[in-house]
Amino acid sequence: MQISRIKLVALVAAVLSVYSLAPCFAQNRNDGGEPTRKMDWLIWDSVERFTGQATVQLNTWIDRVSHGYYKEKTSSKSYATFHFELVREPQLYSRGHSRWIAGKVRVNGNEVSSSLDDSPTHRLAWSSQAAFDQTIVKDAVNLNLSLNHETGEFQMGLPTRLDTPVPSHIKRSEWNPPEKTINEERTELLYNTVSTLFNGQAPTKIGVLHATSEQDYLEEDGRAGHRTTGSVVLVPEYSDFKVVVELAGYDDKGKPVSYEKWRPFGSIKEPGKEGNYLDVKAVLQSKKDVKSADLPKVKYFRFELVNTSREPGVAMNWPLNAEDKYPDMRLDVDPASPGRPGKEGQSLEVSRPVKDKGRPAAMARIDSFDFGGRTVLLVTAELADGRPIVGRLEGQEDTLYPGILIPKRLPGRWIAEAWLTDNDVAKFSDEDDGEDEPSGDGYKGDGFTLYEEYRGFAMSGKDGTRAGSDPKRDRRVEGNPKRKDFFILNLMRSDALAGIRIFEKATGLAVHSRLSKREMSEKDRLMNGNRREAPHREEQHGVVIKFDDEGPANFPIDYPLASKPRNVKWIGMPHRNDLDEFGNKLNIGISKPWNLPAGDFARAYDRTVAHELLHSVGADHHGPTHWKENFYYIPAAFYGDGRKMGQLVIGSSSKVRDVDVFEEATGFNWLSKHGPDLERKIEAAVATEVRIGGLPPGTGYADLAPYVQYRISKTCGPHGGWLIGYEHGDASGNEQCLMRYYFTNVYPVRGKVRTQSGLEVWTGGESYYWVPPGTEDIGLEICTSPKGTGVNASDRKGNSGRPMQSRYGDAAERFGNCDAQICPNDAAPERPRGWKRPKGLRQ
Repeated sequence: MQISRIKLVALVAAVLSVYSLAPCFAQNRNDGGEPTRKMDWLIWDSVERFTGQATVQLNTWIDRVSHGYYKEKTSSKSYATFHFELVREPQLYSRGHSRWIAGKVRVNGNEVSSSLDDSPTHRLAWSSQAAFDQTIVKDAVNLNLSLNHETGEFQMGLPTRLDTPVPSHIKRSEWNPPEKTINEERTELLYNTVSTLFNGQAPTKIGVLHATSEQDYLEEDGRAGHRTTGSVVLVPEYSDFKVVVELAGYDDKGKPVSYEKWRPFGSIKEPGKEGNYLDVKAVLQSKKDVKSADLPKVKYFRFELVNTSREPGVAMNWPLNAEDKYPDMRLDVDPASPGRPGKEGQSLEVSRPVKDKGRPAAMARIDSFDFGGRTVLLVTAELADGRPIVGRLEGQEDTLYPGILIPKRLPGRWIAEAWLTDNDVAKFSDEDDGEDEPSGDGYKGDGFTLYEEYRGFAMSGKDGTRAGSDPKRDRRVEGNPKRKDFFILNLMRSDALAGIRIFEKATGLAVHSRLSKREMSEKDRLMNGNRREAPHREEQHGVVIKFDDEGPANFPIDYPLASKPRNVKWIGMPHRNDLDEFGNKLNIGISKPWNLPAGDFARAYDRTVAHELLHSVGADHHGPTHWKENFYYIPAAFYGDGRKMGQLVIGSSSKVRDVDVFEEATGFNWLSKHGPDLERKIEAAVATEVRIGGLPPGTGYADLAPYVQYRISKTCGPHGGWLIGYEHGDASGNEQCLMRYYFTNVYPVRGKVRTQSGLEVWTGGESYYWVPPGTEDIGLEICTSPKGTGVNASDRKGNSGRPMQSRYGDAAERFGNCDAQICPNDAAPERPRGWKRPKGLRQ
């Protein structure tokens, strides 16, 4: 998918919308209910000036799989808001029509696009973003209003080009795994703005004109299409009177807050109840020096909410899978100013105005039912002479558009200015998902748009307890707009807490784990499913961690171990202290001390929790897995040559090979210290075999059947089996890393064995160094390099300062540097196991 293709789709959609929209507003009768007559709309000829606002949005999308494997996912959203003044044109060229042409025009908006093409051999991801806010002069001629005197039909067009092209920032990353990676950032100029044509029907008396437009195109398979929507409001201006609107806000605790600082709230505890509200007061005032007693009578005040959002639920995950379509903000009657509410609380008419310092006035209340709701408030007072006076916010009487944006925000946006300012993210768009902390694999964002983080998430549980079990804990959290967020449904409660903290500290992610099953579904794990029209980019999932006595196993068969949240069905962990019917611990791999110091072993379970969580956000081991071999001891008696010490061997009963194991600190043969114990164990085992089997006295090891010899040697051998840690294997790299394993017992000698005296001696055969207990660190950090450290350092030295062989060396090629693998974003392209971020990647 090339960038020009998306722009072509958007351009075609915009052109089609101009030529194929049908009228969307109709009012074909006069006030008396009688059929209208020709020329009834001449009254509009007396309007000298309109102020108004038009908004247009174009969405295009592609989401499909071609040829059974080629994934194509593209989305583009273009938004523009026009604020303008229209002035009456002389009759010279408008016979039969009233025509108004643009005086002042200002436009602001943005364009956001993203695309992902993915196949087994190629991946291309790119995104672009542009924003603009400027006066239009050159193309203002296209913004004009024409009203037919005989039919009342009106038509209005909008500019299509910006006066000054704006930069569109493009980020592009292309993978041809495993060898070639291309990453680039560049800027292209954006010349056009999304536009449309409005058609409508005017009433036979002067008032506010409304029109909307909507066009949808959907391909036959339903996996690609575009949608254009728009609305316009035109307000006639008068020179003698005005209506001033005052707002007083309250937070969710009922405390006063200014309109500038007010933001909407819902209720987590009772989703159908308002969370907070705004008090509204409208007062008729004179633009001239007229006494209050001389102000005209007002027939009624009308409050309207326009373009109110209808997002499901009250937050991104509460209630789960919400489908309601109720308005997120609704008008309610003020007891001091009784009125008649309209449908769904979107209008309120007060026909008995009260007095405010002798001036006609009316009050209302706007209730908020959602943490991310938005609306536009229009207030109109109809005078006794029939003229509608549209109200403007106090202190903003000279603005071009009378609509009051609630909450206070920029046109076209969803997020309250106060929140943007408080979080220092005012320069980012509502669709932005560009957090770069932690930078991880270089793919920016956490899968949640800025708006979704602003709207927030219900998280009322405590360590996995039931939501609502304690009303004091019923709460909501917002996403971190500067740090990547990650959600965990912790069904292990306190057993997982320490491990989650280790994971959070190591990764630098903003981790949220106080969720219940009512706030993250154990089945689909979707954290931003409550959406309809609000800014959204990706279905982002959380991760479930729960008890599973089969051990840490959390990924579907067809996904690599290094993954991302959407692919992780669950993370399974055995109970911390589980015992089987014989009193043995079930989680033997976690509970076994291996070679850890006692202090480190106490944290092994918590470390495993963090390790598995790291797999769910893309981190991998440091190399191929270790290998377990049965090391067993053949006693001296077997050889019959008078030797005092036997031989260590590995292999099966049918094929074995001799090996030597050395102490790494001294270079002494391991058997020189442990051989006598092994001889005694085998002697005791042979004696038991003779007694139980009724064999002749004096029967020795060499006299037993081969399969019995094998069984005894294997049973009496060192630990019954040792794990071999190879160079560049899973125990390699930085010894403090959470993703490094510490389970190995021996590792191959590379070259000569170095004795304590400093001599280097060739062993002449297969040789290993033994790993002494307590000498492997557990690791509670994330490495930033594949380079081996500590026991894996290339310049490793013993306590005496003498050189020692690195145990496992650097991490394997394309492994290690776990910090550069972290990615919690489900929108990120899949990557092969062992992939790590090439230098300079900043997608």
